[in-house]
Amino acid sequence: MSHLIQITPNGDINTLDWDSTIAPVDQICTALTTPHAPVEYVHFIGHSRGEDLNICRDDLGLDNNDQLNMAASAYTGVITVGNLVVLGRDPETGEEIGLDPGRAAAERGNIRAAAAIAIRNLRSITR
Repeated sequence: MSHLIQITPNGDINTLDWDSTIAPVDQICTALTTPHAPVEYVHFIGHSRGEDLNICRDDLGLDNNDQLNMAASAYTGVITVGNLVVLGRDPETGEEIGLDPGRAAAERGNIRAAAAIAIRNLRSITR
């Protein structure tokens, strides 16, 4: 089974099942949707975490009055409002695919590590 990862503004890191029978954009939009706004357009974020990953956010999050996502912002280095989604990418075809369980676990660890560094840095600023 493969997965995608959803990072919510309240710090939850959810592993969702990837269904290869459903269009990738539909699964991404569902994972990006928040209680404040349904997501219809996906914005792929440039990153340096590997050619086998795609990272997506709601490009209209600011317009939708959504919340700042500190964990996602720390992980990507890009201010992120609302949910963020991490999924696989076939480097040869560019198609969106699910993450295998090992890669999903590794990325959850990377997300937690980035958030911990950001929190530590924020604490040092407020002292």
